[in-house]
Amino acid sequence: MKKYGFIVVLLAAALIAAHLPAQAGITDGLVGYWKFDEGVGITAADASIEVYPAQTPKTATLYNGLTWTDGFIGKALSFDGTDDYAEVNAATEINNLGPLTYSAWVNTRAASGYIFHSPRRFVFYNTQLRFDDYTTNLAKSSANNALPLNQWVHVAVTWDGGPLASGVHMFVNGIETSYSYSVNGAGTPQTSSTFLIGKYPYPTQPYHYLNGSLDEAAIYSRALSASEIQELYALTAGGSSIPLTPINTAPVISSLPATAAAVWPNPAALAAFVSDDGLPTGASVTTQWSVISGAGAVSFTRQTYSVTDAAFSVPGSYAIRLSATDGVLSSYRDVQVTVMPEPLKLQIQKSGTGSGSVSGSGINCLPAGQAGGSDCAETFSTTTPVTLSATPAEDSVFLGWAGGGCTGTGACTVTVDSAKTVTAFFDTLTTGSREFYVDNQNSSASDTNPGTQALPWKTIQKAASTAQAGDKVIVKRGEYKEFVSIANSGMADKPIVFEGERDSNGHWLTIIDPSTPASTGWVPAPEIGAGVYKKTNVPFETHELTIDHKRVGFVYTMDALPEINDAYDNSGLTTGAQILAMPADAQLMSKFSWKKIRFWDGVEALYGAVGNTTYLRLRNGEDPNGMNIRAAPNKDGSDMPDMHKPVFKIQDKSYITLRNFMMRGAIGCVLVSGANTHHNIIESNHLSNGYTRVPISGRAYENVVRNNEITANYYGYNDPGAWGGGSEYRYLIRGHHYMLSKFLMGASSTLDSGIYLSGAGNSNVISGNHIFKGLGTGIGVYSWTGYSPTQDTDIFDNTIENEPSIGILLSEGHTGTKVHDNLVSDCNINMRFHHMNTAGETDRIVYIYRNKLWLPQNAGEHIYAHFYDDPAAYNPEFWVYHNSFSGGKAGLIVSSFATQFASGVPNFRFLNNIFSGAVYIDQATLTLMTNKAMLGIFDYNLITAPFPTYPITYDPAWFGAQNIKVQSPIWSTASMPDFVLPSSSPAIDAGVDLSRQFVIDGVSYNPLPGMNSQYFEGIAPDIGAYEYISNEVYGDLSGNGAITAYDAGLALEQGKTTLEAAEIGQKAAGLS
Repeated sequence: MKKYGFIVVLLAAALIAAHLPAQAGITDGLVGYWKFDEGVGITAADASIEVYPAQTPKTATLYNGLTWTDGFIGKALSFDGTDDYAEVNAATEINNLGPLTYSAWVNTRAASGYIFHSPRRFVFYNTQLRFDDYTTNLAKSSANNALPLNQWVHVAVTWDGGPLASGVHMFVNGIETSYSYSVNGAGTPQTSSTFLIGKYPYPTQPYHYLNGSLDEAAIYSRALSASEIQELYALTAGGSSIPLTPINTAPVISSLPATAAAVWPNPAALAAFVSDDGLPTGASVTTQWSVISGAGAVSFTRQTYSVTDAAFSVPGSYAIRLSATDGVLSSYRDVQVTVMPEPLKLQIQKSGTGSGSVSGSGINCLPAGQAGGSDCAETFSTTTPVTLSATPAEDSVFLGWAGGGCTGTGACTVTVDSAKTVTAFFDTLTTGSREFYVDNQNSSASDTNPGTQALPWKTIQKAASTAQAGDKVIVKRGEYKEFVSIANSGMADKPIVFEGERDSNGHWLTIIDPSTPASTGWVPAPEIGAGVYKKTNVPFETHELTIDHKRVGFVYTMDALPEINDAYDNSGLTTGAQILAMPADAQLMSKFSWKKIRFWDGVEALYGAVGNTTYLRLRNGEDPNGMNIRAAPNKDGSDMPDMHKPVFKIQDKSYITLRNFMMRGAIGCVLVSGANTHHNIIESNHLSNGYTRVPISGRAYENVVRNNEITANYYGYNDPGAWGGGSEYRYLIRGHHYMLSKFLMGASSTLDSGIYLSGAGNSNVISGNHIFKGLGTGIGVYSWTGYSPTQDTDIFDNTIENEPSIGILLSEGHTGTKVHDNLVSDCNINMRFHHMNTAGETDRIVYIYRNKLWLPQNAGEHIYAHFYDDPAAYNPEFWVYHNSFSGGKAGLIVSSFATQFASGVPNFRFLNNIFSGAVYIDQATLTLMTNKAMLGIFDYNLITAPFPTYPITYDPAWFGAQNIKVQSPIWSTASMPDFVLPSSSPAIDAGVDLSRQFVIDGVSYNPLPGMNSQYFEGIAPDIGAYEYISNEVYGDLSGNGAITAYDAGLALEQGKTTLEAAEIGQKAAGLS
């Protein structure tokens, strides 16, 4: 410490301190605090965030050569009185305060100058202190000579926020001044977005700047009392800064409107943002939606999330509350929802490339431009039947109806008992199937060409806009930088086929990558941190970024990112920007493994985006200029989960085939969406990057996704997969991938998926795909409750491996789903039975059979059953039979909520399965293990050691008498086995026949799907996914010197095996 007037200051401080009790609340309401102790640079940090971590940091930026000097405590700012000043960012949080307190140490060389300026400004003029609000004319001045020159003086002003000058008090060295002038204010105070230190915003006089030094500047959002001002003065005059002990504050709920509306029976979409200061240490914020009042019942799709859909039983008015708590302090916000009755309106839409008219009961929907106008909508006061007819124009054909219960191509009667939309599809008549060519490598290519092989088109979009039913589009080798949207539908016997080119080795030669090059223009971003670069001229907000065509991880926001606390313990990090700025050797404590991991291990690069600026950090802070970097948008500022800009978009189109393309670089690869989207085939493509490679949504039905290579192709690490329970460092990195994807990228939702059915229609088929090395889920199935569930999804013959979250996710909203003949390996949870007690669900039946599942020893679990902490009214039905599970930490884990909030898993039925090399059930509650009714069926299974030792050491109450227990694993767990049974296996002929009616515990059950008659040889089926076939079947019956699938066929002819067994055996031997 130093200074002019030093002895005087200390004596005054000592006299005051001797008569003051300690005040505990000297930091209460502290919204800005600049100690100015940096001494270098052009920014001064806001220390108030150390007290209130949830506050936005309000950094002060120095302008026009504003310099550092010795301060009253540490360093200070020295203003030249000519042109330099400081401006505070995030100013809206401090410049519109009322009440407030301004405090600072000032050493002025001039009698007049500005200290703080906003609509509420604190200045001195001719040694008088002055406070005013220039928007209401409230003003008050001290007596003359209140502010001595050339010495350090503590000045403060408090204001109670009211219009009266009596609510303003000014202090010098802790003592309130006398006053020479005061004027009451009138009107409503105005706001501003600028907060200045040491300057008037429109300077014309020398006293519009500060000429002197400033230190220890503080702003409060309340009016401190006189005793608190004295305490503040005494504290700082004694050489101490304001104490910065963090103070817990209640979670802040924002962005939730006061009112919302919905039209019944549609739900109301409710969304809020919940932020917290991370205190108490180690605590997490929980949220809960509830009903305060209303005309009927309300159900929430995600009751414990800040974003939910609220469904209402009847129209009317409802008061909905979102509560948030950090375990100590709570807050809430209410929203009034008005649910209006559904209007009885019939709307006619026309779609397709053709034209025509629709008529009936006041409807006269004519082609565009036709004389007589066009009336395409009618409203009715009561339920009314309306008969519609469609007439195509001369050059068009009517393809059929959709919506309102209308189908076919004839007249259709719609019962208008609610708002309904009917779409009439017209297409242009074509003379026959055509073959078009796209070739951007051809120098003659142009979209004005006829699209022939000699004169091809240049873009795929031209072909997608032109091709009609029966056409085929051949896209020649090359890289096509475009988004493609299918414009027309094919027909059942005339699909539209888009086909890329592959070489003789199967390599994809036709590449579609719509991303934008971003290899140059990167500059350092010191405002974020060392090693961070930014590119400011990106023509969109970046939602996908790749380096060398590999997907780079990101933070979903550069601002407050509360999910950091869900992933890492005591990280001290609160924003996405801070994550990007972490040192290359930074270590964080994982809340999942409770071990430290070097953050950049397996991450290597991370980006964030704000508008048109993209921030990028490479692990060691390398300059990204010159690297092969590409970026892609979603939609201007849209939410990430909504797929707006995939490579290919099939929206309300049918009978489209896409094959032999490599797609990469976008937020997704192929979007299949819409109630009129059906009978499309996505096959033999290589699909990489993006949040979801193939999303199927919007009730799209009877689509096929088959034989594709699907991967995230992640930049940072090439060995993702199972990690839970693993002790090696590679498992920490794998777990780190999960936390990166779920918390930093996904805001607590794992968005990364290979194929995801979300609100899809019926009978979609997912088969033969290789889904590997993602950042989340391989295949997911989910739909909303309250609607008809998705039915008869068929997932088979897929190979899914190396997912750090889930192999196959089976959530709510679907029934009749079959998951069979898949190979799932090295995923942290190979299969997750999700949201088992979802409110409003009434129908979920899933059949899981003949799957092979493998995990590394003691890492990951094969099946996890997830429950909410809410009561369950319905128990989904899962049949799990003839599967082989090998390795891992556990075969089955059931959430403890299953017995706390539900009646266990009474409709889980395990039959003819092998659990080898891992405890078959783990982490179970005592109630689950000792109550027979808690698990439906567990019988005719083969299990190997280790056996459960907690919470009981004996067999569970539901453990069937026909189960087989053996001490040694059936297969080695060191690597993935072939899952074929050894000839001496006790699993042979030990199962129950599921192809006919069977009885368990006196209860009779019908045959199960996939179990054809004679699906086994011998007296009973073998346990596990493969039926054991004797060597006789695979003898060299053909005499050609090799055992082939042909030999299995000969064995079938000679009666040595059944067809089903021969087919299964061929698969087991890799012969088919």
